[in-house]
Amino acid sequence: ISADSLKSFSDSLVIKISYEDGDGDLGDFSADSLSIWVKDSRLIASDRYHLKPLAPTSAGKIFIKGELNIKLQNLFTIGMGMSEQTYFEVKIKDRNQNWSNTVITPTILIMK
Repeated sequence: ISADSLKSFSDSLVIKISYEDGDGDLGDFSADSLSIWVKDSRLIASDRYHLKPLAPTSAGKIFIKGELNIKLQNLFTIGMGMSEQTYFEVKIKDRNQNWSNTVITPTILIMK
């Protein structure tokens, strides 16, 4: 993660994830395909994001590896306190509907 504390509504958080995929089928051309799920531990539902293909779809099955940067903007405190702690759970779905392992970030402090 890019920081372990941030200011509500003004600082961004970048989660860097390393990946390896033996089939090369991460990402999709359809913007309606939301294959990155990021869940704030304080909330019930995950935010979902589109991921463009990370390998040419014409290449067939191909091993790929690299890093993804997921930028979260406008994080905020939910309660009435001056700060809150949270962490994020991140997982990715490939075009064959297979889920990655879930990555859990360290705890982050969000301050008003």
